[in-house]
Amino acid sequence: GRGRSRALRALALVALAAAGVAAEDSGDEWVSNVPGDGVEWMSFANATSEVGEKPILALVHRGYCGACKSLKATFEKDEAEYARFAALSRSFTMVSVSDADAGGRAKTRSQVLFKIPASARVPHEDKRLQPGGADYVPRVIFLSADGTPHPELTNTDGNKNYPYYYTHVGQIADAMEATLKLAWAGGASGASDGDHKKEEL
Repeated sequence: GRGRSRALRALALVALAAAGVAAEDSGDEWVSNVPGDGVEWMSFANATSEVGEKPILALVHRGYCGACKSLKATFEKDEAEYARFAALSRSFTMVSVSDADAGGRAKTRSQVLFKIPASARVPHEDKRLQPGGADYVPRVIFLSADGTPHPELTNTDGNKNYPYYYTHVGQIADAMEATLKLAWAGGASGASDGDHKKEEL
C-alpha cells in the first residue's frame, strides 16, 4: 500500500545519503584550508610517508578556531611578510593539519546534524605534533625531514606558556629563518642554495 511505498522511498533516501557521505570521505582530493599563493601544502601523512630532504613545518589549526582565523588573515593582509614566508617555504616541506582541510574525514553529516562534544573536536593527531602535550591551536611545529620533532624551536616573540602559538605570519617566517641556520636543517638549505646556483648558470 501507500505506507509501504513511503517506507521504501525513505529507505532509498537514507541509502543515497549514506552513499554520498561515503563518497565524500573516500573520493575528495586533499586541499589545505590555508589562504595565499606560492606555498605547496600537503598532509602530514604524505609528508612523512617517505623521508625527503627538507625539514618539515607543520601548521596545526582548526576551522572553528577564531585565533586560527586571525593568524591566517595575516597571510593576506601583510603582503611583504607573506612573500618572505612563501619564499622560505621552498626550503621546507609545508604541512597543514586541520579539520577544515578538504578531503579529510573530520566533516561528516553527523557532525553537522548533532552537537559535537568538546572532547571529540580534535581529530586524531600524530603525537609528534603535540610536544609537551600541547593541544592548543594554532601552533607551528618544526620537524626533521625524517619526522623527528624539534620541540626546542618555539615562538621567541610569543607567550612562554604557549611556546608553539603564533599570531602573525611574520613570526612564523622568523622561526623558519632561525631553523634553516641549524645544523640538522642546514643540508636542506645548502641543497636549495646549490640548486639556485645551477639554475642561474
